Amino acid sequence: MSKYQYTKSKRYENVYSYKTKKGLMYMYKLRYYDQFGRRKEKSESGFSDEGTAYRKSLEMLINIDDNAIAKINPTTLTVGQWYDQWIEINSHWSNSTKTSRISAGRDYIKPFIGHIKLKDLDLIKYEILFIKQLENVFISPDRKIQPSTIELYHTYMNICINAAVKRELITSNKIVDATLPKIEDKRVKYVTLNDLNKIIADVYKNEPISNYIIIIFLAFTGCRIGELQAMTWNDINLDNKMITIKASRKHNSLSSTKNKKIRRIPISDQVVSDLKKYRTWCIQRLFKDGKSLNNDDFVFISEQKGTKIGHSTITYLLKRVYKRTGIKISPHGFRHTHATILAGENMSFMTIAKRLGNTPEVVISHYAHVTEEMETQLVEVFDSKLKVVELLGELSN
Repeated sequence: MSKYQYTKSKRYENVYSYKTKKGLMYMYKLRYYDQFGRRKEKSESGFSDEGTAYRKSLEMLINIDDNAIAKINPTTLTVGQWYDQWIEINSHWSNSTKTSRISAGRDYIKPFIGHIKLKDLDLIKYEILFIKQLENVFISPDRKIQPSTIELYHTYMNICINAAVKRELITSNKIVDATLPKIEDKRVKYVTLNDLNKIIADVYKNEPISNYIIIIFLAFTGCRIGELQAMTWNDINLDNKMITIKASRKHNSLSSTKNKKIRRIPISDQVVSDLKKYRTWCIQRLFKDGKSLNNDDFVFISEQKGTKIGHSTITYLLKRVYKRTGIKISPHGFRHTHATILAGENMSFMTIAKRLGNTPEVVISHYAHVTEEMETQLVEVFDSKLKVVELLGELSN
């Protein structure tokens, strides 16, 4: 029996803290299955901070995965077997990501193409046995599976097959150019700058400051909802006008950001001013319950209970906004609106991507409509600046 009591980290998966005579120390503990299905465990302790423990756990996961992959026979490996192995390899995924990919594999991928040997999966088999089959799936008596869902499952398969290529189990990804059912409108949903100002004004007038600050933060930072919910006061530097986004929260589970990267983004004087007023309100609100505000506390709390907000808080807030203003926007729509406004102001896609925690390619694909508008403006700029007609006229004289 261990002489220490271990506490699971709220920020990092597989990381635990324990108290020693030297102070607080950290360890990681990994549980996994080997290629024979036997349960195994790896652990290492004695780290002075949880970040180091987490990084070491990721290194160990890579070593475990490499050893497991080395023992796989590519000639007999089926799509279903590799899909399961791929999920095991990525044990660092968030619970929601893992659940979604496991269910897709269980319900559709393995039943339709799981029996095919990985090396024999080509584009024709994939389109006939998987994509076309999915198009005929009914998820309710009168509703077929959505094209966007088929695209999502195809994305899962693409990533899975690319992982097999990377590990030299197969030579190439033959399904990447599969023909998918058309999606009517893939354009991201956003609101105009004028409508965004109306939303902010409405919330300022009709909602408590705890809800107003949510809208301000989403509008001015473009952060994801889970990132907003995970933010603590440690992540906000009001003096330097900077916030750090390093975690995401869904329900009561904390994980790293979507791309596993920490990003720091500047905030405006307006946001700083609003956050200072909101922090004062938080101190007063917690004092009512006999509590004090700590830097480890979540930033966004409810007016009613003084506890961390859930996703439903934002959903119901926006329903009330829609009822009062007629402007409909989803929680994630603020992120798209933020990016669209920046793109419309000719900010570089590299800068926008860095602020949002995306790649430039993702930003460009999502905001192609803004790119088209910018290209039109570019042509107008050349026409107005170069004066080609006048120059040609002068040359002919």
